[in-house]
Amino acid sequence: MKNVQCGMCHGAGGEHVETQNITFKIISQAAGLTCHTSDNSPDFDYNTYYSKIKH
Repeated sequence: MKNVQCGMCHGAGGEHVETQNITFKIISQAAGLTCHTSDNSPDFDYNTYYSKIKH
């Protein structure tokens, strides 16, 4: 999917942008599956994908 930003999973981040002090939770596999469906992401593997986006 094009243009997927942090807010898609974490919610609006205005306060984070202003303070840089907000710690976001780890995105669970269940949360990832709300977008990474078999239609959108047929090869979805939580551990592989998460290792690419964690920071």
